[in-house]
Amino acid sequence: SRRGRFPAARVMPPLWKTLAVPGPSAGFGTAAKRCAAVPAAGGMVYSLVTLLPLLRPGISADDRTQCMFVTEAQAILPELVALRRELHQDPETGLDLPRTQSRILAALEGLNLEITLGLKASSVVAVLRGAEPGPAVLLRGDMDALPVRELTDVEYASTNGNMHACGHDLHVAGLVGAAKLLCAQQQDLAGSVIFM
Repeated sequence: SRRGRFPAARVMPPLWKTLAVPGPSAGFGTAAKRCAAVPAAGGMVYSLVTLLPLLRPGISADDRTQCMFVTEAQAILPELVALRRELHQDPETGLDLPRTQSRILAALEGLNLEITLGLKASSVVAVLRGAEPGPAVLLRGDMDALPVRELTDVEYASTNGNMHACGHDLHVAGLVGAAKLLCAQQQDLAGSVIFM
């Protein structure tokens, strides 16, 4: 299993514990309820809001901050849903994922990111540097699919014998969304965000 190759992954606490920011049970008032009303954007918004105290000195994860991210997330939600469905419909397995990589690069085009591509794998690493020095935060997601035949009847179902059964299509769409939302706040960020 993958965990066997990375034993440290078994003992790592959740990101919110590692970074000493509010956890899932902390609650953020009425904005958290608005996030819940936008399920596809809610998790991404929650994750970004918990990281904000690290990247924006003096900011707290209050309702105003969440409202800003919810509004911006709702605006890009249709393109993220479309990206996720494109990836779901055309899954690739292993480390050679040229079509997936191409879609990611197209989605990130025009953002102020330092992008590095893998040499032996179709990886994408994008770095957002804030306006001020500060900590680096890594947001990571997988891109590959499984060699499993999809048996769903959704309009964007895979037909190539592979499937994003683990949700890696959602990982990619979420990271692209996070990159877009945080790039819009680049002048207010202290530190770097690495999207991998």
